Amino acid sequence: MGTLGAILSTGKQALLAQQTALQVTGQNIANVNTPGYSREHPEFVSTPTSITTALRSGVTVDEVARAYDRFVTTQINVASSNLQSTQTQADLLGQVESLFNDLSTPEAGISGALHTLFNDFHNLAQNPQGLAERNILVQQGKTVAAAFQQLTNGLQAVRQQSNEALGDAVSSVNSLTKQIAALNGQIQQREVDPKNPANTLRDQQDVLLKQLSEKVNITSFTTNSGQLTVLLGGGRPLLEGTQSSTLTTTVDPDDPQRLLVGLQDPQGNSTDVTASIQSGNIHGLLEARDTILPRLSTSLDRLAAQLTTINQTHSAGYGLDGTTGKDFFVPRQVTGQALAANTGGGTLQSASVSDPTQLTLDDYRLTFANSGPPPTFDIVNATTGATVAAGQNYTAGATVHFAGLAITLADNGTPPQPGDTFLLSTTRDAAKNLAVDPALLTDPRQIAAAQTPPPGDNVNALALAQLQDAQVIDGSTFAASYQTLVVSVGAESQQASQLADQQHTALTGLENRRESLSGVSLDEEQVNLIRFQQAYNAAAQFIHIADQLGQTVLDLIR
Repeated sequence: MGTLGAILSTGKQALLAQQTALQVTGQNIANVNTPGYSREHPEFVSTPTSITTALRSGVTVDEVARAYDRFVTTQINVASSNLQSTQTQADLLGQVESLFNDLSTPEAGISGALHTLFNDFHNLAQNPQGLAERNILVQQGKTVAAAFQQLTNGLQAVRQQSNEALGDAVSSVNSLTKQIAALNGQIQQREVDPKNPANTLRDQQDVLLKQLSEKVNITSFTTNSGQLTVLLGGGRPLLEGTQSSTLTTTVDPDDPQRLLVGLQDPQGNSTDVTASIQSGNIHGLLEARDTILPRLSTSLDRLAAQLTTINQTHSAGYGLDGTTGKDFFVPRQVTGQALAANTGGGTLQSASVSDPTQLTLDDYRLTFANSGPPPTFDIVNATTGATVAAGQNYTAGATVHFAGLAITLADNGTPPQPGDTFLLSTTRDAAKNLAVDPALLTDPRQIAAAQTPPPGDNVNALALAQLQDAQVIDGSTFAASYQTLVVSVGAESQQASQLADQQHTALTGLENRRESLSGVSLDEEQVNLIRFQQAYNAAAQFIHIADQLGQTVLDLIR
C-alpha cells in the first residue's frame, strides 16, 4: 500500500513532468518562425513499481524528442540538389539567350550583318568597277567579323563567369562541411546521455546539410555513435565524424579555361571528382561550362569557318588592278595539341592547310596504337567517330596528309607511346579569328568582281552574291544555319526554365510535407498548453490534498 511519502513523491513527479511539458510547449511556440526547427514533444513514461508495492510511483519525462522524418528530409535534400542544378543552367542560358538577340533585333546581330554583306556583293555586281561599292564591302566584312567576335566573346565571358562561380561554390562547400563536422563533435559531447538528445544542434545540422545538398549531390547517414557521415556523389567521404575533406579546383592541363574539381582527404590525398558531381549548383555550372557553352561555341565556330569558303569563289576572280587569287577573309588555320597525359616524347611539329577545298568542319584525333618499331597510329574523325586511317607508320619529321591537312610529327628522342593522342581542328576559335584579309583593307580594288581579265564584268560578284542562297553548311544556308542556332538557344533556355519550375513545385510539396510533420502548429500548441496546464494544476491540487492528509495524521497524534 502507498504511504504519505509515496503519495507526495507521486505528486511531485507529476508536477515536474507537466512543468517540463509546459517548457517544451513554450519552446515550440517561441520557435514557430525559426527556419529548420523541428517541433519537440515530451515522452511521458510511468515510473516502475517497487518490489515492496504493487502501486506505480508516478510519471517522468523520459525524453524530449523532436518530430523528425529522415526519409522526408533526404527527399528534400535530393530535390533541392536537382533544383539548384537546373536553375543554375536556366540562369546561365538566360544570359546566353540575351546574347543571341537576332530574333528581336536582327539588324544588330549576325543575321543582319550577313544579309547586308551578300546585298553588298549584289550591289557590286550592279557596278562591277565601282570603288565605293568595294569600300562598303570591306567595311561590311569587318562588321560581320565583329559580330562573330562579339558573340563568341560573350559566350567566353559566361564560361569565365561559370569558373568564378565554381570557385565560390567550392569554398562554400568547404565552409559547410567544416561547420557540420564541428556540430558532430558538439553533438557527441552533448549526447553522452542518450536520453538527452541535442535537438537544437541536430536541427542546425539538418539546415547545413540542406545548404550543402544545394551545392553538390550527397548522401548522408548517422553512425551508431550518433554522428553524421556525408558522402559525395560516387561514394567518397566528404566528412566523417569531426574530420572533413576539402574540395579544390585545379586547371585542366588540356584546357586552361576549364577548372577541375578535386577532393582532398584529411591525409592530403587528392582525387578528381568532377565527373562524380551529378546535381547541385556545382553540377549546373559544370554542365553549362563543359556541355552547353562549348556546343554553342562549336556551332558558331563552324559557321565562321564555313564562311571562309567565300575565299574559294573570291580568289577565282579578278580585281580592278588585275590581281587574282586573293582571299576575302583570312584563311582558316589549323590548331593542334598534344594531350597532357601523353607519356612519349612526341610533338606536333607543324599543322597547316594543304588543300582548302578538301577541308571539313570536323575535328580529328590522332592516337598511337603501339610502340613498334615502327610506332603506328590511327586517325579518327572526332566529330563523327569514323576512322580516317588506321595503322599508319610513324616516322619522325614525316608529313601526313588527310582531309586537306598536312600534319608533321616529331619527337625529342623518345618516340610516341601507345595511347598518346594529338587533337586537330580547323574550326576552333574560328569565330574569334574571323577577319577581312589585310590585303583588301589596304587596297579594296583587289576585291574580285570580274571572272576574266581585263576587269569589268560582274560574273564573280554575282557568284559571290549567290552564295547567300547556297546550302553550304550541313545542308543549310549561312542564314538558316545561324537561325537554327538562335532558335535552339531559345528552346533550350525555355526547357530549362520549365524544368526548374517543375522541380520547384516538387520541392515545395516535400517542404510542406515536412512542415506538417515537424513544423510548429500554434493551434496544436495552444491545446497542449491548456492540457499540460490543467495537468499541472491537478498535480498541485493532488499535493495539496496529500499535505492535508498529513496534517490530519499529525492532528491525531497530538
